[in-house]
Amino acid sequence: PLMNALGDKYGRRPIFVFSFSALAVLRAVAYFKRKSLSMLSLNLILTRGLDTIIFTNIRASLTDMLSGEDIAFAGPRLAAAAGVAVIVGPPVSLGITRLTGSHTLPLVAASCVAAYCAFTCCSKLEETLLPKNAKELSLTAASPLSFIELLRSSPAIAKLMTVSLIQTLFDGRNVADTDFAFQRSELGWSKEESGQFVIVAGFKILLGG
Repeated sequence: PLMNALGDKYGRRPIFVFSFSALAVLRAVAYFKRKSLSMLSLNLILTRGLDTIIFTNIRASLTDMLSGEDIAFAGPRLAAAAGVAVIVGPPVSLGITRLTGSHTLPLVAASCVAAYCAFTCCSKLEETLLPKNAKELSLTAASPLSFIELLRSSPAIAKLMTVSLIQTLFDGRNVADTDFAFQRSELGWSKEESGQFVIVAGFKILLGG
């Protein structure tokens, strides 16, 4: 909510640049501090938060540029693109591991990709938020509890948000670490087999889009 409120005031591009830059730094630090459990935990938490900020900012950018059915058609295209990225990610990561023998070097690759995204957003992305549409920074809108006002606004929104809450509890990103732990400890899967599992999840996202 805070980053969204800042984006409504200062624009979408600064939020993209910050988020991708933070991802690049986090993954680089995780590589150099790869034996630190606290750094691993921090990465798991913060990178998911930054991913959410990026997705939310993308939706805000779409709202700046499009309306009505155009937004409805743009969303599935984004989902399809995300599915392709999920499909490509594991083979690239496993390929780097096999070529180098390092299980942590993919973190460097991920850091480089995030840094490139930050550079591209900074140098080539046109701001979608027009100055006339900028909103004053509101502490109410920036509050993590601002969703309560939405719940009160109408029964329809309350039902939609409740469904979203239940769905998010079982979202693939939220249970991914549990999935991987179960695969390794109970099923005896290798990293390659876990990678194939992620690829199948990518096809699910692609087909869903």
